[in-house]
Amino acid sequence: MTGDLHFFEDNVSSFAGLTKLHTVGGWLRLNHVLDLESLQGLENVRSLARLEISYNPKLRTLSGLAGLVGVTGDVEIKGNDLLPAAEVDALLARVEVGGTVDRD
Repeated sequence: MTGDLHFFEDNVSSFAGLTKLHTVGGWLRLNHVLDLESLQGLENVRSLARLEISYNPKLRTLSGLAGLVGVTGDVEIKGNDLLPAAEVDALLARVEVGGTVDRD
């Protein structure tokens, strides 16, 4: 996909319908998605232009991004109160980031 994929204040709880998605040419932005516990369904995403995962109160794991190898721009992961820091550390250790990283 060449554009952005934004979820903001949505009631999305699953990305099961996105299993064929491999590339996001713009943002993958998940902000204030109230029912989101995991990113399952995004396992086939390999590359993004920019990634933002912020203020998702139920998010507990980033394992759904297991296939992600690179983000050409910035990465922001913050304000996800139930997301262990070890999950963020593991993602950032294996994904090549071309821009800045903002995390808590």
